[in-house]
Amino acid sequence: MALEGLSKGIFRSLGFLKSKRRLDEEELRDMTKSLRRALQEADFNVRQTKEIVERLESRMREEEPRPGITLQTHAMNILYTELVRLLGPSSEFRPHGNTLLLVGLYGQGKTTTTAKLAEWYRKKHGVRV
Repeated sequence: MALEGLSKGIFRSLGFLKSKRRLDEEELRDMTKSLRRALQEADFNVRQTKEIVERLESRMREEEPRPGITLQTHAMNILYTELVRLLGPSSEFRPHGNTLLLVGLYGQGKTTTTAKLAEWYRKKHGVRV
C-alpha cells in the first residue's frame, strides 16, 4: 500500500533528527530530498510534494521546537499539519452503501489488499463485509 511506504519513507527521512539539537543547511537539504522522494513514491503529485516540502523547510528554519520537544517530533508535527492542511481532515465514515474499485495489473496484490481492507473494516467499524 502506498501509505505504508509513505510512513516508512517519512521515518527514514526524519529518523536522523532524533539525536539532533540543531539542523544545518546541508542536513535540511538532505532531509527534504529524502522526504520529496518518499512523497512521490506514495503517488503525491509534483505540485503537492513541492508545496509540502517547501512549507516544511520554511517552518523548520523559522520555528524553534518547544522546550522538551525533539527536533524529530517538531518536524513530524509540522509535516502532519501540512499534510492535513493539503489533504483535508478525515471524513466521517459511513459503513453502508460504499463501493471500492481496486484496479491494477495481474499479480499486483489486489486480492490481498481487498482481504486486508475487509479485515480492517470488520475490526475497526464492525462492518460485515
